Amino acid sequence: MADERFILREQGSGTRMAIDKYFKREKFHSKLRLELGSNEAINESVAGGLGISIVSMHALYGKTREHGVTVMPVAGLPIESSWHIVYPKGKKLSPIAGIFREQLLTKAQRVNA
Repeated sequence: MADERFILREQGSGTRMAIDKYFKREKFHSKLRLELGSNEAINESVAGGLGISIVSMHALYGKTREHGVTVMPVAGLPIESSWHIVYPKGKKLSPIAGIFREQLLTKAQRVNA
């Protein structure tokens, strides 16, 4: 992959921080072609042949069929990352938001068990 041109999320995004940490750990220096602010823009750029990228599997949902991108198996990937549920301190969640929060937490417990 050392000769490939990379299309990555912008500095400061969670995805980019995880990728940078992975590259540093692996002592890998990518050839950065583009930094983009959305997964959709990255998917379109990759489909257009501008380079390769590392994106969340969530960002690829349905894209492999729709846009002709493919997932390459790479040792050390996928990169594990954490998701956080955030809302204003002291705010009482609406009933539906509370149910959604509980479903997320229940799912996370099953995955981490």
